[in-house]
Amino acid sequence: MSDVGSRMSEDGKRTDVATGANRTSDIRLPTSDCRHPTSVFRHPSSDIRLPTAVWREPYRLHGKLAVHRRHVTHAQAIVRDALTRAPGEWAVSISGGKDSTALLHVCLSAGWHGPLFHFWYEETPPENTALAAELARRFDSRLDTVRVPGAFDVWAAAGHAFIFPQTDAERRAVRGMLRGYKAGAAGAQRAAGYAGIFMGLRAEESRARSFVVAKKGTIYAVADRPGLTALPLARWSARDVWAYLIAHDLPWLGCYDRTDDRERERSEPTYLAAPGIWRYEGIGQRLRQTDPALWQRLTTRFPELERFG
Repeated sequence: MSDVGSRMSEDGKRTDVATGANRTSDIRLPTSDCRHPTSVFRHPSSDIRLPTAVWREPYRLHGKLAVHRRHVTHAQAIVRDALTRAPGEWAVSISGGKDSTALLHVCLSAGWHGPLFHFWYEETPPENTALAAELARRFDSRLDTVRVPGAFDVWAAAGHAFIFPQTDAERRAVRGMLRGYKAGAAGAQRAAGYAGIFMGLRAEESRARSFVVAKKGTIYAVADRPGLTALPLARWSARDVWAYLIAHDLPWLGCYDRTDDRERERSEPTYLAAPGIWRYEGIGQRLRQTDPALWQRLTTRFPELERFG
């Protein structure tokens, strides 16, 4: 079975699976040893930089509730059902966010073992890719990484940054990105021969995602992607996710400890079609404070973003 797109190595290089050649990537893994997640990520049991155990107690108690145990059992049942419906190699979609980390562990607990599938675009935070690589090492899984277009590619095509497309050129750039994303993902999955992909989508996250679950269910096929898609966490709440991470001593991204609402915090910034995030949630100010190097690169390349910082 061939790898998908490219594979990350510990030295921060990416291996092109078509040629086997290493090429330098914009991604840089942390210089500390990623085998010890407390040196890079927040961890529930041993990182002294965490807040006190007080915030964790509600999640620990939630993990003891019958409703949470039912959600875990149901998620495991979805995994087993998917593996039965489509025998073969299934991949777990891993972003580094809290949902995909919980998803990975649930799949393993249900008897799955296979590759991790990581979508990478230019704006993907390095911490996310580093955690995906750490999880692959921890659970002895292959990490398949595919490069897909994202918001920065849209802005480059349009020649400027924007939040919501208003001109014909902006709309063309967005449509081109969506076509490229779908084609890249489908092509990589087809090349790998996956029977299906487990994804951490949850109905609670948004109205659009709740519609997907209501319409398609938890195991379904789509016309523009080969194989099946399964959503084991479809009915989980964010509280379920945090209860599971804490109960199973799993690592999470540092961004969740830098927010006042870890249940709603996104694992990576949303740059397009999200005016509220820029205007009301202050993503520009947050980026400037938490990642000044990235903010400097963004505003140098797209000066129009400066008004949001």
